[in-house]
Amino acid sequence: MPSSEHLSAELAEVLRRGRAIPMLVDYRPPEMPDHTLTVIGTIDDVKFQGLFLPDDYAGEELVRLNLPPYPESPVTEIRTDSADAKAIHELWSRWHGGMLESYLQFTRAIAMALSLDKLQAALETAEVLHEATGAPAPKVTGKKPKPTSAKKRSGRRVTKTGSKQRRRK
Repeated sequence: MPSSEHLSAELAEVLRRGRAIPMLVDYRPPEMPDHTLTVIGTIDDVKFQGLFLPDDYAGEELVRLNLPPYPESPVTEIRTDSADAKAIHELWSRWHGGMLESYLQFTRAIAMALSLDKLQAALETAEVLHEATGAPAPKVTGKKPKPTSAKKRSGRRVTKTGSKQRRRK
């Protein structure tokens, strides 16, 4: 289900009253196509609020966290007396000055962590196959065998030209 359908009542009301700007709505990151990201910029406090949810979200408790700081990009001053126009200008300047990339970087980090968890789970259930038959190798219990010494060398070596020469002793 899209993340925009799970906005808090407060944020939905701010949007309904026209006091917020949808910056990114139901974005599906390529790294996590089964998740959606919605980011809203609020005009009154000039802040961003994002909601990142899996498609199978069923109303579980949400966690609030601050994204790592993004580089402060300068916001050029605009000629207006309207506080709303200044807030909207600041939101857009910050969004394109690094905040969008911070949200995308956050989703990539979450995707990587979840992928590593899935890989670890798969590796824990994997069986080692015997190379010749494809059958599972017998389970070894107890001590691991010590590595054997290197095989005896043939006494011949390959030169840079590829011809074999007899080694001198």
